[in-house]
Amino acid sequence: IVVVGGGEGPETQEDFTYPFSSPPTFPKIVLRNKEVEATVYTPNAKSGYYRSSRFEWSSMIGQIKLLTSGVSFFGDWRKPHNPLIPEHGIGFAEEFGMANPPGFQPKKGTHFLKIGVG
Repeated sequence: IVVVGGGEGPETQEDFTYPFSSPPTFPKIVLRNKEVEATVYTPNAKSGYYRSSRFEWSSMIGQIKLLTSGVSFFGDWRKPHNPLIPEHGIGFAEEFGMANPPGFQPKKGTHFLKIGVG
């Protein structure tokens, strides 16, 4: 396990501005073995990647990468990222904004149950 330290974050949404060339550093843990590497942002009330109220803070998965093929899942796609905005979750939280899961086409008259949706 490799633990990477994080920097100080903004206290309010108004304080959150940064140029694209120098985003803040968020506390995270990188877990890896011979086949897979996972980056998980750790909860931190002062400098964490996500500090809003919609999603659970410890579920912010930055990236999962298959080392054997180089294929990556998830990723920081929202630029600039603001940890104080409820919709700025990452990892599994990204799915909540989709109408249908990728590759799934419901048949007419059927429904898709999203587990964990309020």
